[in-house]
Amino acid sequence: MDGSGNAYVASWGSAGETVTKINAAGTSILYSVSLGWSDVSGIQVDSAGHAYVVGSVNAGQPDVAVGKLNPSGTAFVYAVTLGGSGSDEGTDIALDTAGNAYITGATSSWDFPVVNAFQPTQRGGGDAFIAKLNATGTALSFSTYLGGQGGDQANAIAVDSSGNAYVTGTTLPPNDTAIGSFPTTPGSAQPTVGGWLDAFVAKFDSTGSRVYASYIGGSAMEMGYSIAVSGSGIAYVAGLTESTNFPTTSSAYQTVLAPGDYGSAFVVQLSPTGNAYTYSTLLGGNSSDHVSSIAVNASGTVFVTGTTWSTNFPTNVYADAGSSDAFVTRFNGP
Repeated sequence: MDGSGNAYVASWGSAGETVTKINAAGTSILYSVSLGWSDVSGIQVDSAGHAYVVGSVNAGQPDVAVGKLNPSGTAFVYAVTLGGSGSDEGTDIALDTAGNAYITGATSSWDFPVVNAFQPTQRGGGDAFIAKLNATGTALSFSTYLGGQGGDQANAIAVDSSGNAYVTGTTLPPNDTAIGSFPTTPGSAQPTVGGWLDAFVAKFDSTGSRVYASYIGGSAMEMGYSIAVSGSGIAYVAGLTESTNFPTTSSAYQTVLAPGDYGSAFVVQLSPTGNAYTYSTLLGGNSSDHVSSIAVNASGTVFVTGTTWSTNFPTNVYADAGSSDAFVTRFNGP
């Protein structure tokens, strides 16, 4: 939403990729435009009504595409591509208060453009990346790989009021986890790999220096899908787990997978320094439960949404109504 309460939606499919602006009352479409890209996967809006979008364009190999639309949707203020000789995918975008855009995704390119990089080279299997584009779209303030030798993808990014960037995604450890594993920080909430596929969370400051990085996961499979950050710099991560030993905290709403569960949502709150889970819970029923987005308000109340196939998903308002349902869940703040 922009400062006037207008809503912006980015979508893509067989009919093409579009950005649509809807008035605050929800009664009319102010504009709906096609970008001419291969896909669009993330959108953010500043208070003046500029829509910033990220996705991909196909230039032989897919490249990351980043664009800033003017408030009327009639033209790009800027549109740029990022990529190397391999496949490059932009998955999410966030803004700081100065209008700098932070982009994340995945790249298989050994020559992806890096600037002031924490990790200047790809380590193998495809890495996540984090890049900061200046407010005019003319230069990268920093751009870095993030990953080990097993394959990594970042799915979501959030930025706090100080310009610190927080990312989450999924990392596949190499066969030899002692060599080339995901670059976690000593003393982080989970510095060592939990299973064959783990979620991860990482924080970078406004200059691109790593602050902390941690695995999130048990002995089976985890994917980090969405991240939010509070005004005090506390990161909240939501994702999917299939681990019976997922690291929950004593205050968790749900500590074990339901019998027959094929995957449960998880919600994790990290400490300000990333050295501990201050809250970690499962959320699900007797089938698959996928979380797709998380948000946190000024008081620390957390909201998550996603899809459930469980007939006994924990609800207190509406009952199961079909083979799969959307859900929204609110967790109390601290």
